[in-house]
Amino acid sequence: VLYRNSLTSAGFLRDLPSLTELDLGRNMLTALDAQISDWNPLLLKVFLYENRLTSLPLLRLPLLTDLWLDNNRLSTLGPLGFLPSLERLQAKNNEIQTLASPIAASPLLQVLELAFNQLQIEAEPARTVPHYPRLRRLQLNDNPFVADLMEDYRPWVLQLVPWLEELDNDRVSESERATALLRRTMQDPH
Repeated sequence: VLYRNSLTSAGFLRDLPSLTELDLGRNMLTALDAQISDWNPLLLKVFLYENRLTSLPLLRLPLLTDLWLDNNRLSTLGPLGFLPSLERLQAKNNEIQTLASPIAASPLLQVLELAFNQLQIEAEPARTVPHYPRLRRLQLNDNPFVADLMEDYRPWVLQLVPWLEELDNDRVSESERATALLRRTMQDPH
């Protein structure tokens, strides 16, 4: 745990190949070295919240389950790379306007928190609402597109990802899910 140390570089990580958990939150990092995947291949959890990150390198961390990027200066999220074990991705309170499709190679992603960013509705809905088959919790609140859609926001998101259990900290009811599945089927009967 090296949080709240005013660090501006993480080059020292090259000397810690067995590291499994990294908390560099509340520092002054503006970038993460592209070699972090080579230096620390056993990382399970990475906390980079409250730094000054504007981008991230492509990562190849097959064991990583948690990545926290809240309160940075990211304007684009992804592609993050090969993260097949990633279950939780937090990137709240950034300046994210664009999501890569996919954000990462992460088939196990269950929690995605993108609230308080600058996301707009994209022509391709998957670039606004990411499609991950195991996604259960999604936070998109307080993005411009939410205000644009107003009362149509929640039904629109649930139509795209009807298997969600929670959207913006509110449980998805069975009737909402049934309505979303019906709308989805009516739009694409195949």
